[in-house]
Amino acid sequence: GFVTACALVRPTGIEGMKPKSVRKKIKATSFAAAVDRGQLERSADELGVEMNTHIETVIEALAEQADVLGIAAPDPAESGATPNDREEAR
Repeated sequence: GFVTACALVRPTGIEGMKPKSVRKKIKATSFAAAVDRGQLERSADELGVEMNTHIETVIEALAEQADVLGIAAPDPAESGATPNDREEAR
């Protein structure tokens, strides 16, 4: 959930997201303030992996379903009104 929240505030969604940017958001206690940062660390520890490795794995898994999750990079072709929409507005 935390990585999804990070993707939602990025202009490119999850595309190109790096563990470093997620770690930066973890340090920003005002971002997703209700998230228990200690639990994030404990999760990686319980899995026996380093935190950056864990974050990278989560990013990769979420990226595979980015469209479904609504965290894909915006499609530039969909960023405005279509010619038909503009014509109907006249």
